[in-house]
Amino acid sequence: MAAHLADKLIALAASTSGAVIPVRAAAKVNVRLKVLGRREDGYHLLSMLNCTTSLCDELGISFSSTAGIRLTLEPEGVLSGESVESNLAVRAFRAFWREFGIEDVPLGFSCFLTKRIPIGGGLGGGSSDAGAVLRVLTSVFGGFLRAEFGLSQAEEYERVNRAALRCGADVPYAYVGGLAWVSGVGERVLPIPNRALLPSQILILVPPTGIHTTAFYEHFRTRYPSISPKEDPDMQRFMELRDGALGSLIENDFEAAVCEVAPAVAEGLELARRYFPGLTSVTGSGSAFFALVPEGQESAMSKLITTARERGYSAYPCTLSA
Repeated sequence: MAAHLADKLIALAASTSGAVIPVRAAAKVNVRLKVLGRREDGYHLLSMLNCTTSLCDELGISFSSTAGIRLTLEPEGVLSGESVESNLAVRAFRAFWREFGIEDVPLGFSCFLTKRIPIGGGLGGGSSDAGAVLRVLTSVFGGFLRAEFGLSQAEEYERVNRAALRCGADVPYAYVGGLAWVSGVGERVLPIPNRALLPSQILILVPPTGIHTTAFYEHFRTRYPSISPKEDPDMQRFMELRDGALGSLIENDFEAAVCEVAPAVAEGLELARRYFPGLTSVTGSGSAFFALVPEGQESAMSKLITTARERGYSAYPCTLSA
């Protein structure tokens, strides 16, 4: 990296005076998840209708003129066994700068991360943390980098999107958030800025044990050794009209395999569907599942929460964000 660029970045970091920038990293739900094919490298081609929720991790991020990474987790030990460099928040910091040709970042990066999103539930907690870091980096350094490299905002987005995808298939969406149609392997994100489409509440339920993502995908590939390419006409029609109830799109092609891997999910879905038939599904590859709660159905939600907790499930009543 050229010395002048390093000096400018250090000066910009110093100008923040070490201020802690608070940012929320929202859990996501896949209202819809259709598998449209599988690439030769094993990645699945998807069509997803995603939405962020009020269930969030919380981050406090600061920069300094002295290089180095500091990550503090709360509660302590929540990600035991994970190294600092393998944490998605740190990986996002590294990936962002690589997309601008900067390998040895001359800045200090400190992140205090409070985990509230359940781990191993398919709610995108780690991806959301990475997306939050990328949003802060873009906010603080984006203007400078656009000017330095002569980039348009669209070109800047392309670079940040590539950085996000380096960290994981859910991170490009987590960077954008809100209600969105997500396709490809996760890199194509088309926001749907229509709050009126969303129900008043969503209830997220999580069994006492999570699902290991790698083990799930091994099971899914064994269950479906080949997947013929297809499209998602229902989602395409929804995008053309930008109207209709989200409940009509609820579907998750992973659900059957998730229930085989984790019988507690199948039992929980059966329970939730007694209260909210047609409005309940798995999110991602599980183990979390959700029920969209129409206005006026708060009593039914309360009863479901009580029954689910009695059976050992965690329950998170949330709102959705467009």
